[in-house]
Amino acid sequence: MLSNRKNHSAFILSDYRTELMGVATLMIVFFHLTFRIEHNALWYLSTHAMIGVEMFFLLSGMGLCWSISQDKNLCHFYFKRVIRIFPTYGLVILSCLIVTRTFSWKAFLLEWSTVGYWTGSNYYDWYIPNQMLLYFIFPLLYVCVNRRWRASFIILAIGSVALCLVNKNIDFMAFCRYPVFITGVFLGTAMLKNRMPSAWERVSVILFLIAFVFSFCVHLFFTNQQLIDNGWLFKPQMLMVVGLCVLLSKALAKCNFCCKILKLIGAMSLEVYLLHNRFIDLAEYISARCGGGGKYALGLLLLFVSFFVAYGLHIVMGKLSSVLLVKFCNNIRC
Repeated sequence: MLSNRKNHSAFILSDYRTELMGVATLMIVFFHLTFRIEHNALWYLSTHAMIGVEMFFLLSGMGLCWSISQDKNLCHFYFKRVIRIFPTYGLVILSCLIVTRTFSWKAFLLEWSTVGYWTGSNYYDWYIPNQMLLYFIFPLLYVCVNRRWRASFIILAIGSVALCLVNKNIDFMAFCRYPVFITGVFLGTAMLKNRMPSAWERVSVILFLIAFVFSFCVHLFFTNQQLIDNGWLFKPQMLMVVGLCVLLSKALAKCNFCCKILKLIGAMSLEVYLLHNRFIDLAEYISARCGGGGKYALGLLLLFVSFFVAYGLHIVMGKLSSVLLVKFCNNIRC
């Protein structure tokens, strides 16, 4: 991808970016499958698996840097993001509304446009609206990081510390992921310009270990609900995510077979993310209608089915997106 690989430890994140997205996808699936089970040890593992969301934000920030460095046309940049997400997003939302017999054009448009999320009305999920917001402001972030590296880093550091000091009245689940996305922009820009500090890998792993131990201690002193309310369920993961990606990349470099599977899952991560939780909900609904038995076995079965459905959707929508991208990028100059 990049011609001058002076710092292999930095480029290993780009080499295994899709595989890392596959790991992140599986971690999120594990979280959604297990967090409803009332068992302290399992809940602890489940909440740490939620760091897969941070991995997505970090890798998205990095990937956008490489994308815009190859094609600086902003119309192309935005169209690629829209065509990759919104057709699939709309189809999944439409299917869910029809299956649950709650379809209305108002509900569909509010959820599909993400307006419902920002206005506190109907919305399908929190991740896509926040990701699209970050995609929208990314070109500005990219310019700031390129032109004012040190000043941007100081602002990021101060903002992250301020976020950690806040203990209530904000949406921690969303806002704690913004610094991670911006960190991804820093990493992507630094790799492109060969600015990575020599000790960055060691520092990131040390921060991961410190934050992991701190997170373990926090779980001992707060209830699960308190961790959610004061944001300490999410805050340590801001420091953990880069080091975790480094460690996982080094492990993936030694496991070719796993890489093939994870690369496939990473490529269809959007479809898996949008579908898997609905299939888990379906398992709970069927189990409840049948007396509550076999819920977990049914959940695993339908989760397995969701991956096949996601793969089919990925193939179909991928072909549609490719056709639209070729026509748009060849005919539009702006």
